[in-house]
Amino acid sequence: MRIPLSALFILAALSLYAQFSQTDSTFIRSMIDSALIQVEQNHNEVAKTQLNTALSFVEGFSDCPSELRGDIYRELGYVYQNLGEFEQARRHYQNAKLLYPVGHDYYYIMTAQLAYIQILYNDLERAAANYEIAVNYARERVSVILASTDTTNRSGSLEVYRTQLFSTLANLSHVYSESGQHAKAQPLIDEALAIVLQVFDQNHPYYAALLNIKG
Repeated sequence: MRIPLSALFILAALSLYAQFSQTDSTFIRSMIDSALIQVEQNHNEVAKTQLNTALSFVEGFSDCPSELRGDIYRELGYVYQNLGEFEQARRHYQNAKLLYPVGHDYYYIMTAQLAYIQILYNDLERAAANYEIAVNYARERVSVILASTDTTNRSGSLEVYRTQLFSTLANLSHVYSESGQHAKAQPLIDEALAIVLQVFDQNHPYYAALLNIKG
């Protein structure tokens, strides 16, 4: 059932006098899911409206879970980035990062997204610092999984973090190259190529893309 925007704003006003409930959480999650569908269909303006409405709703609750609020900011960041509104995207990524605890996957994903925006603003020093944080986290997660005796969904988790690692390594290598630090850039792209061969093979498009970056 589609809920009119006018009804959503009334709900947001009423939320000032209530506690955040599981029903509210389910409602907001459904709005986020609906916005993601709109993004998949390239309806970013619609998704932006839905997510901003969700944000207005949760801002009325002091007891709304930080992670849920962070999820809204995160998806708004992606939407604004898709729309080319990079300052808005940066602001929402920063807000999301502040709401995720250190050690949460999305804390580091938001750190990497901030680095991407910083590249666009030619702020290469900050971009490199943020990518270094994201790289170190991904390396740590890969090491932990490899050392663990728990094999439950090990291959799936390992692929996720290795993919995150080689993509972040490639981005960090690019930043170093752009800032003239070629001695730092080369080992990172070599590490990324080695990881791609572990996860996929040399026929995968990622491998060709990394070779192109390497030059």
